[in-house]
Amino acid sequence: MIFLSEGFENIYGYSKQDMQADRELWKKVIHPDHYLAAVERQTDLFKGKSIRHHYRIYHSSGAIKWVLDQTIPVQDNDGKLIRLDGIISDITDQKQAEEKMSYLAHHDPLTGLPNRRMFDQVLQRVLSTEPEQSFAILYFNLDRFKHSNNTLGHLIGDELLQEVSCRLLDLTPEKECLFRMDGDEFAVFFSNVSDANRPEVLAEKVLQLIQKPFLIKGYELYITASIGISIFPEKGDSVDVLMSKSIAAVNRAKQLGKNN
Repeated sequence: MIFLSEGFENIYGYSKQDMQADRELWKKVIHPDHYLAAVERQTDLFKGKSIRHHYRIYHSSGAIKWVLDQTIPVQDNDGKLIRLDGIISDITDQKQAEEKMSYLAHHDPLTGLPNRRMFDQVLQRVLSTEPEQSFAILYFNLDRFKHSNNTLGHLIGDELLQEVSCRLLDLTPEKECLFRMDGDEFAVFFSNVSDANRPEVLAEKVLQLIQKPFLIKGYELYITASIGISIFPEKGDSVDVLMSKSIAAVNRAKQLGKNN
């Protein structure tokens, strides 16, 4: 090791002496999720290829950081590797900003639930990677929510949606995904539906749960829900068809008297 800058020491938390005492230290601090890929990229250097990749490391304090690793191999006239010139940059802030932007793009800001964009991506991924897998969509909205929202105000309406979301999260099995689609509309995605009754059982539990009164800012609110269920591939072979069938089923439930 010829030179190690102060910036490197700040990023890793280790001194030049630490690195010289343990030539494998740079590998030992790589996060397990990135270790194999990061070490494998090093083989390109011995082929005379520069590398540019990013991965997580453990700072000497235990903190996790993202780094951008740019390394250039220097060879002699015979093509023999004689030196590696590298630059390590701390890109933790950039990565955290990217992760926050991605989260906001795929989650509802009011309830924190995955949103419609995430819902579409999950279904598209399942359809493309597991086309033979049966799954179900339980789609529902809150009856007369718009009336309550307009009468009592949007602040109470927002809190009601948050309370509904909390109840639904407690009810929804871990292996299922709950989404807030839009306004007072929600959806549950059931993967690998081997038991056709499972969505219907959850739908009944949702109806019972929603009927219990909500106490919000001195108001005791009573609401109900209308639910539609679509099962792939019986009810459709695309996201659009399945959603159309689910929404039609919700509208039919409302025609039958809501809370259905």
